[in-house]
Amino acid sequence: MTTTVLFSVVLALACGDKDQDDTGPVGDGGGTGVDGGTDGGGATDGGGTTADGGGTADGGTTECTASFVGITPADGELYAALDTVVEVVLSEPDPTAVLVLTDEVGTPVAGTLDVSDATISFTPSAPLLADLDYTVQFTWCLGQVETSFGTYAESDPLGWDPRGVVWALDVEEMDWLQPERVGGLLLGATNADMLITVDTYDSQWGMFWGWSTYDVTSQDECIATTAPEPIGVETLPDFTMGPVDGTFNVGGVPARMLDMVLSGRVGAELAPLQSIRLTGTADLRMWREVFELVGLEGPDEVCELLQGAGDPCIACDDGALYCVPIEGTATSASRVTLSIVPRTSEEIAHDPECTG
Repeated sequence: MTTTVLFSVVLALACGDKDQDDTGPVGDGGGTGVDGGTDGGGATDGGGTTADGGGTADGGTTECTASFVGITPADGELYAALDTVVEVVLSEPDPTAVLVLTDEVGTPVAGTLDVSDATISFTPSAPLLADLDYTVQFTWCLGQVETSFGTYAESDPLGWDPRGVVWALDVEEMDWLQPERVGGLLLGATNADMLITVDTYDSQWGMFWGWSTYDVTSQDECIATTAPEPIGVETLPDFTMGPVDGTFNVGGVPARMLDMVLSGRVGAELAPLQSIRLTGTADLRMWREVFELVGLEGPDEVCELLQGAGDPCIACDDGALYCVPIEGTATSASRVTLSIVPRTSEEIAHDPECTG
C-alpha cells in the first residue's frame, strides 16, 4: 500500500450565524479558517487544530466551544473497508462543520454529508477503491483536523495472514446488556476465556471458537467448539459471524446457546480483536446441568427469579416461555500464544478424558 494519505483540512468558515451576509466585517476572532490554519497544528502531521475565534458578520463574536472528540476511520488506518463511512464526533453540535473526502490525487469523492447533532458523517455514493489512500478535510467553528486512511487490497484485505492466530475474550469482564440486570451473574461466572481463531482466509473468512481451561493456558477440549458458516472477505477488517447454534461455558459446564452471532474488528498483526459483540438466545431448558451446580431445580425456578429481577423469560420458537436473550460487548480480545482445534460433541462423548 502507498504511504498513508494526508488528511488536509482547510478552515473555510468562521463560527457564527451562517445566514448572515458574509461581506460584513469579521469580528475579533481574527480572520478566516484559511488564515487560522497557517499557525495551527500542521496539515502534514495529522490532527492539528487551529482556532479562529468565531467572528460574525455584524462585528460581534459568538463563542465556539465545540471541541474535536474523534474520527473514524482512525488517523493512519491502513485497512479501512470499502463501504467505510467517515464520521467525526464533536463535543457539541456545530452546524457550520464541513467534511470533504478526496482520493490520493486530490479528486473529491461524491457522497452525502450529514450533520446530526454533534456527529458529522460522510457517506460515499459508491464503494471506495481497494488499495488506495484517502484524505479527509474536516473544518469546524474552532479549527481544523487532518487525518489519513487507506483501504485494503482486494487480494489481501488485512495485509497479513491471521490463520491459526488465537485471541482470548475475557467473558467475565464483558459488559452484559441482556439480561440487563442479571447478565453478569448468569453469564459472567465462566472461569474461562472464549478462544477465537481464524481457519479460512482466501476468498472467504472463516472463524471458530472454543473455551480455555480455568488458568487460560490451553484449550478445554471437553467443551465443543462453535463454527459458523464462512463469510466473504469484502467486509474485513470488520466481521460478523453467525447466527449459529453453539456452546457457552458457564462455570465450566457447557451450555447450549442458540443463534450465536460474534462480531468485531480485526486489527494489525499482533493486535487484539476490537469492538467485540456477542449475541444469542439461551433456552433455559437446555441449561439444567448449570442450574444443578447452584442448587436451582430447573428453568421454571430460574425464570421466576429472572421475572423478579426485571428480566423475564421470553417465548422460545415453540412458544414456551423459557428463553433469555443474550447480548454482551467487550472493547477487545487479547492475542494469546495458544492453539485451538475443532471439537465436536460426538468426539467429546467418546473421549475417555472427558467422560471418565
